[in-house]
Amino acid sequence: MAVDGDVIGGIARLRHYTDATYIESVWVHRCYRRSGIASQLVRLLLTRDARRGAGSVFVWVIQPNPAAMRLYRSLGFEPAGERQSIGARERIEVRLRLRD
Repeated sequence: MAVDGDVIGGIARLRHYTDATYIESVWVHRCYRRSGIASQLVRLLLTRDARRGAGSVFVWVIQPNPAAMRLYRSLGFEPAGERQSIGARERIEVRLRLRD
């Protein structure tokens, strides 16, 4: 969590599964977007997780979301070739995998 005084500037978390680790719940307060908070939070999670030897790391990105795609690509993620529908509104998300 990134905090600025009494304001939560951003959050991110990891979820561990048997075969992989997922980055999820990445969110940045609108007043702090484009300030590097999301990159810092994800890097911190990846650094901490690397100590565990967790294997593959993935993230799902709801489409369209060019800002999120730029963020994850800049951090070394690439398309994993998977898409899925979510929710009743037929939203699509794509899976990105951290390059080895």
